[in-house]
Amino acid sequence: MLECGLSTIVRIRAQPLQCQTRENNFYDASPAEPSNGAPRMSLSEQSVVMVTKDQVSCNLGIEAAILNTKEGIYYGLDPVGTEIWKLLQTPRKVADIHEALLQEYDVEPERCQRDLMVLLEDLLAAGLIEVR
Repeated sequence: MLECGLSTIVRIRAQPLQCQTRENNFYDASPAEPSNGAPRMSLSEQSVVMVTKDQVSCNLGIEAAILNTKEGIYYGLDPVGTEIWKLLQTPRKVADIHEALLQEYDVEPERCQRDLMVLLEDLLAAGLIEVR
């Protein structure tokens, strides 16, 4: 049984990796404060989310690394977070991402929803995704 357990964002200041653009993919996570000083935005099932242009990411095996190009901070994603990151490459409703995870993983819907929202809020606070 693979659960939709997501870790929190880890901030690492480092030299740039040889990453390509947004088409590549990342996540390891604790709740992050908004990197731009803005208050946290509330997300709902109907929110449409996607990656921002201010990041680059790459696959690291089954995990991913993301660089916030404005802040110069790297973030890491576990395998489940990486799958979510792949879905975020195009605008999607949170509900659609939730449904895709339920199709892929053996996880209780409530647990998946809770963990997904925590991850999305952390990515938003880190300036890695935007709400449209």
